[in-house]
Amino acid sequence: MAAPFAPFVCKHTLHDHTASVTSLAFSPTGERLMSGSEDRSLMIWKPLTGILKHRIILKSAIISLAWDNARKEHLFPGCIDGTLAVVENFQHQEPCNSVLTGTKALIFVVTVDANHGNISVAIGSEIHMAKQIAPGFVSTSLPDGLADLNTGKYTTFKIFPAPEGLPNTSKDTDNRIRGRALAFRDRDTKLFVAYLNHGVICWDVDGMQQLWRIVPIHCHRLIGHTTILTSEQCVFISNLSDGVDMYTSGQSHPERRFKTPPIAPEGKLPSSTAGQLYYAEPGMAMCISGTF
Repeated sequence: MAAPFAPFVCKHTLHDHTASVTSLAFSPTGERLMSGSEDRSLMIWKPLTGILKHRIILKSAIISLAWDNARKEHLFPGCIDGTLAVVENFQHQEPCNSVLTGTKALIFVVTVDANHGNISVAIGSEIHMAKQIAPGFVSTSLPDGLADLNTGKYTTFKIFPAPEGLPNTSKDTDNRIRGRALAFRDRDTKLFVAYLNHGVICWDVDGMQQLWRIVPIHCHRLIGHTTILTSEQCVFISNLSDGVDMYTSGQSHPERRFKTPPIAPEGKLPSSTAGQLYYAEPGMAMCISGTF
């Protein structure tokens, strides 16, 4: 029998940002916490102590973040001006490279392929795959023999097809394509994409073919955020109205519903945006952020 889940308590309050915090990401080992803000700063914290370790300044407000699973000092902050920066060393005060997407639009979501190091990006109305185009080199010019690994630029090499509109929608429906969450699964051969207005689609990465789709059943069908279990069996969707719905992969009727205080009255579009969902593994707990 599983032990009861202990409630979270506030351990530290981090005050150094001077504008709204827009994104958070733990390092793969959990030893570091990265935060991005509208003040253009990316900060690296030590969670156990709450100590600020590094501050990196970008040229635009940050709205998304991803941490490379293989390289602990390799970060991808996405900015409101369309820049997807590449941070390759925490000692640098500014990013030294960026991802060449060919598109100038908001970087809504970024995630990294753990096996190949490729990046998936929700940029504007498109979902891109980008890869490294320049080999790394090691510089020994830093003091005390500190090596500086520079892995060069990345560039888009795939753009996934636009999803079809949801069935039985009204003429007034906002059909703009916006990626809300991305996740690689099955040794990075599948890419799960949650769209604001177009449900959840599982794409075959090599062939860029749609494998299955979830069409939400809640009234306005908008999706705030999504998380997918490692086993791929369950998809949790923030429905932007009264909580989180749990769907079986590829099925369009929820297996369970988890209620939270409503963001919007029944039948009304939400006036605020829910935050992210996190599945606390290996326990059976769902962390939900948002305005309640």
